[in-house]
Amino acid sequence: MDLVRRNVQIDFGTIQGVLPWNMIPSDVDGLMEINGSFLMIETKFRQAPLSKGQYKMLLAMSKLKEFTVLVISKEEEEAAPGVYRFLPTHWRTFTNGLMTDWKQCDMDKFKCFIKEWFKYAR
Repeated sequence: MDLVRRNVQIDFGTIQGVLPWNMIPSDVDGLMEINGSFLMIETKFRQAPLSKGQYKMLLAMSKLKEFTVLVISKEEEEAAPGVYRFLPTHWRTFTNGLMTDWKQCDMDKFKCFIKEWFKYAR
């Protein structure tokens, strides 16, 4: 079963204004590393847009050959109190500074993507 326990959001508002442009840290939904290759996963509920800062950060990461960036649109279904089933519906990738359009996805396609990335990274 593909279950995710929701994490508590950290409020970095207390450091807002310390850096220019109201910059604050971004949360990371998923990050994996194998042999110096990284898979960055950002999840969005129902194709919600990336913030301007997230977009710029993911775009910059995608220009680094060590990074594969995947944005997953999801639905959630409560499986138990505070525990949600992860249901991917669409995805888009950032590669070499370019972002693709949303493409339909399901759990099988998502798992296949992860396996292919693992082969590539090994």
